[in-house]
Formats: sequence, structure tokens, C-alpha cells
Amino acid sequence: MSTHALSNTEQRLMNIFWKENAPLTSAQIGKLASDTNWSANYIHKMLQSLQKKGFLTVCGMVQEGSHYSRQFLHSCIIFTTC
Repeated sequence: MSTHALSNTEQRLMNIFWKENAPLTSAQIGKLASDTNWSANYIHKMLQSLQKKGFLTVCGMVQEGSHYSRQFLHSCIIFTTC
């Protein structure tokens, strides 16, 4: 079994997903993490990293204005109760 360590920032982002316990887009994460200085590009890179590590999965698409955004949801791969 492969294990992946989370950086402090990734841990903070995952805490947002666990707290909300709902699919989130990068724009929604930006609003929920308004106390950080995370740019949209940085959030996107963290989402990609967490998806690659298996902590997040794409679970849908949602229209935001004139474009569509992916929705991410935490994966229940850690030894916790989902």
C-alpha cells in the first residue's frame, strides 16, 4: 500500500473538504479560504496534487457564469469514518 504525506497547505485544504463534506469547486474553495493568500492558480495546483495522491476525486461539473468548473470531493481512502 502506498502512503502519501500531506504538506501543511494540503492538510489545510483537506480540512476544508472534510468540514464542508460536499463537492467543491476551486472558486468555492477560494471563498472558503479567504483568510489565505492562495491564488486561483495555486488552488488549482493543490487540487491536482491531491487528486494525484488519491485524496480527492472529480465528482461532477457545475456551471459558474459562462464557464464550467469541476467539482471535487474527498476520497475515503484514509483510515477514518466518512
